[in-house]
Amino acid sequence: MTVRGVNLGERGEADETMAAVTERTPALLATATPSKGDRRLALAAILASAACFALMAPFARVPTLRIPAFVPAYESALAMADLITAVILFGQFAALRRLSILAAALAPRS
Repeated sequence: MTVRGVNLGERGEADETMAAVTERTPALLATATPSKGDRRLALAAILASAACFALMAPFARVPTLRIPAFVPAYESALAMADLITAVILFGQFAALRRLSILAAALAPRS
């Protein structure tokens, strides 16, 4: 019998125990160790960002069109991103009780 993609035995018990699943998958990002693939992905993101910067650097002095609503819209997006980040970090702190995570959650944003 299969329910929601989990193979159940004759009495409806799952083949794997919850402890085995928990050991295999880290529950929190703060305690997870990155795999080689994660490190490669991070390096690729850094290299792509550096390449975009190098390609755009020659256009740094070119004046752009003035849009008065750009700054408030940009600040609103930054505030939302900071709020989401703080909520995630406070959630991690609530689960782990590590002061380093609390310090990151309380850090002032510019």
